[in-house]
Amino acid sequence: MATLVVRNPATGETLAEIPAATRADVQAAVARARAAQPAWAARGVEERAALLRAFQAELLADREEMARLVSQETGKPFVEALGVDVLAALDSVKWAATHGPKVLRPERTRLSNPLFLGRVSTIERAPLGVVGIVSPWNYPLAIPCGNVVYALLAGNAVVLKPASFTPLCALRMRDLMTKAGIPADVCLVVPGSGREAGEALVDADVDHLVFTGSVPVGRQVDQRLLARGVRSTMELGGSDPALVLEDAPEWTARGIAWGRFTNAGQTCAAVKRVYVHRSIHDRFVAEVVALASALRVGDPMDPKTEIGALTDPRSVQDMEDFVADARKRGGRILCGGRARPDLGPQFFEPTVVVDLPSDARLLAEECFGPILPIVPFDDVEDALRAANSTRFGLCASVWTSDVARGEALARRLEAGTVVVNDAAYTFAANETPWGGVKESGHGRTHGPLGLLEMTKPRHVNVVPPRAPSVWWFPYGPQLRDTFMAGARFLYGSASDKAKVGAGLTSNLVRRLRKPK
Repeated sequence: MATLVVRNPATGETLAEIPAATRADVQAAVARARAAQPAWAARGVEERAALLRAFQAELLADREEMARLVSQETGKPFVEALGVDVLAALDSVKWAATHGPKVLRPERTRLSNPLFLGRVSTIERAPLGVVGIVSPWNYPLAIPCGNVVYALLAGNAVVLKPASFTPLCALRMRDLMTKAGIPADVCLVVPGSGREAGEALVDADVDHLVFTGSVPVGRQVDQRLLARGVRSTMELGGSDPALVLEDAPEWTARGIAWGRFTNAGQTCAAVKRVYVHRSIHDRFVAEVVALASALRVGDPMDPKTEIGALTDPRSVQDMEDFVADARKRGGRILCGGRARPDLGPQFFEPTVVVDLPSDARLLAEECFGPILPIVPFDDVEDALRAANSTRFGLCASVWTSDVARGEALARRLEAGTVVVNDAAYTFAANETPWGGVKESGHGRTHGPLGLLEMTKPRHVNVVPPRAPSVWWFPYGPQLRDTFMAGARFLYGSASDKAKVGAGLTSNLVRRLRKPK
């Protein structure tokens, strides 16, 4: 039997060896979820919300152990594991259980056409069925937890395939859900490789797939789903620009440093490119370099550590390749730029790069690690064009003391979320939708839009048994005259209504008489 070896990227030690799900295992899990889903949906949204609140209580009680596991699996500092993964997960559960039932409440709709008088329409939000989730390793609790909770509240069953580097957090989350009373077959976890378990879930009998990952893999997944008519939500990363204007607040460098280097830069919404007005460029760069150089890199369990390890073993080489490309193109490395094997197998220093041409990899691609390129601009229009020049469009930010100007510029940036005077935090704002444009994906998670994406609209129309419909057979001159007059009455002027009203009413009365 194949196994997954889960290692701590900061130390290289083995955390666990667990069975890896095969294609047959994934298919069986989907079948179990499909069998369990109707009973789960039948419980009703309020009962499902109550069970999610029970899960919230279990996760809250387990927060320290869960944060420790997140830190061990990812290599991120414990404080980030607690503050970003665990707290964000708790907030997603709280929002869904508290506000979700109202979002999912059926809506009565009045029909304005007089021909439909007395008929009642209700728009309901029905569950999709079985939702597959393929989740990444950078936030191994916050990202899958939000997706799972929204799907469950909507009445779906879930099959979750966590990243092969970080399956233990997902398994622990599932155990806490089971402890809270959520049926085991309603949320199933299939840890395994992307090549086998991931592809099997994409090909399985799911009704919707939520995928978070890279653009190339996401494209392939989306094409396979589209060929079968399966809906999807895709979050495919970004190369998020920050525009720093000449009147940026004095603490902007601190915000940019956190927005780039939090989680060692392994954040889809991290600041990936900075365009700063030339009048403050040198001072801003000096401040960022000082901040980056002072960041404490090391043991994730030390409360003073600010930069932990890179989770993916391939990432150190990726960072070295980005630095080499920058140097080749004339870029200057002002701090960092090196791996730190003395600290552990997967550490890389926070790095700041300047003097890059526009075609440098750091400005054109997504760099998923602690490297920050900074570029000066003279005209904000040039900065906007540069910011919008990539194929990505997840997040962006504008930094200015003039909030009205910042908002105006924000609306011209091609991104799913734009923040004025902060960055990389709104994933944790569960009231708001999360997702990108262009090649950063489609669909939304979080907030009312994210919850509704886990449902399908169902229209129920009730007609009182009083009389046949006007438009039924038989046809004839009377029906023709009724439609001709009705068009003038419904869509014409006030004088049209006055001219045809009486005749139209008479025709309708004769038409609606029950046939003898």
